[in-house]
Order: sequence, then C-alpha cells, then structure tokens
Amino acid sequence: MMADLTIRDAAPADAEAIAALFAHYVEATAITFDCHARPPEHFAELISDLDPRHPFLVAEQDGRFAGYAYAARFRPQDAYDACVELSIYLDPRLTRAGIGTALYGELERRLRAAGVTNLYACIAYPLIADEYLDEGSVAFHERLGFEIIGRFYACGRKFGRTYDMVWMEKLL
Repeated sequence: MMADLTIRDAAPADAEAIAALFAHYVEATAITFDCHARPPEHFAELISDLDPRHPFLVAEQDGRFAGYAYAARFRPQDAYDACVELSIYLDPRLTRAGIGTALYGELERRLRAAGVTNLYACIAYPLIADEYLDEGSVAFHERLGFEIIGRFYACGRKFGRTYDMVWMEKLL
C-alpha cells in the first residue's frame, strides 16, 4: 500500500470526481454494463442516502482523488439486510498499487461492525479478453477471498461485443 494513501467517507463534494471516473469506465470499458454516464447529482444523492450498512468510501493518494468503493443494498426485501453488493472504481493509472485492497479492507471492517455477513460483487466477465474487458476484476476479488457463485452467459452487450457476468460472494 502507498504511504500517502487516505481512505475516508465520501462527501457530496466528491460527486464530480466520482462521476468523471465512472464516465471513463462507461465510455471506455465493459467493466460496467452501463452505457450512459451518470451526472454528479446522482452520486451526491447516493452518498447522502447511505448508512453504516452501506458506506461509500473515497481513496486519495497524495491528496488527489484515486477512486471509490461502496456497499449498496443487495435486494429491497428486509430479509436481505445482512447482505450488500460492493462496487469499486479506481483511477486506471493507479491500479495494482494496493488502493483497491485498502478500500475493500476498510469497507469490510465497517460492514463487519455493522452486522453485515454476505458480500456480493456482480462482475462483467469476458468470453475472450479484449481491449474493453479482461479477467482482472475477478482475479482481484479472488485474492480478497471472494468465490464465483454464479455465471450468466452472454448477457451483456457493449461495443458490439458480448460478455458474461459473474456473481462473486464472500462470507464474513
């Protein structure tokens, strides 16, 4: 991990940087199946609506925005309250530097303290790795103790290509 890395709660003032990073992933990758970027207001609202079971964290390296991760409600029914779906997006110039591991580590610490027991990640998965998507996200999650628990074949279409989607799970 980098010495000058800070992990903190996201604030509505972070929404512009978050929206810009997400827009990169929408426009240049198949990591998200979203085909349209979301405005900063969307992220400001999301940040404002969170609670201890659904933290939204920002990473800063040397005082500059480096990425974000958050836990969202898994399903709307109360029976799923101990489950969350995680999302993470990093500045592409800063991947493989320990920032994602630090973000997920802090998320996991907070979620465990809040009584969350099941972590899920919905991940785009290539039939064949290409310039838009590789298996890096799955490998990242596996290193952190997640396991693939399901696969949807050829369910996502983006950039004129077809991609699978996998669900990964980690039990706390």
